[in-house]
Amino acid sequence: MVDETMTQLGVDDAVAVAVAAIISGRNSIPVPGKPRGATAGTSRASLCFRRNLPQRLPFPLPTLTGDINDMMGEYFEKFHIEPGKYELITYYPKQQPLRPLLRLFGVAKAEPPPKLTAGMLIESAKTGRWLY
Repeated sequence: MVDETMTQLGVDDAVAVAVAAIISGRNSIPVPGKPRGATAGTSRASLCFRRNLPQRLPFPLPTLTGDINDMMGEYFEKFHIEPGKYELITYYPKQQPLRPLLRLFGVAKAEPPPKLTAGMLIESAKTGRWLY
């Protein structure tokens, strides 16, 4: 995926491409009215596609949470980075359906998950091992 993106964009910095993919694909923009069980929010990539594609596609585009493990696997392999304790669930924990209800009663105040950032990818690439 990273190699093909680099070719299409005409760039030779794979870390920059991987970082751009993570940032643009992260569901960080709040969206009201999503169905129960759907991934919360939407991504900048999704908004861009909706603005620039005149019609709906007959198939769903891949989402960050569905493809991030594949991308991170390519990142670790391509840059020879030891994954160490990297786990997707650390950054994108599964939603627990009762958590919002429990929060109303002051129970189950969970810490927000850490954000997976471009800086994390770059610093880990420099050292050859996942630092976080």
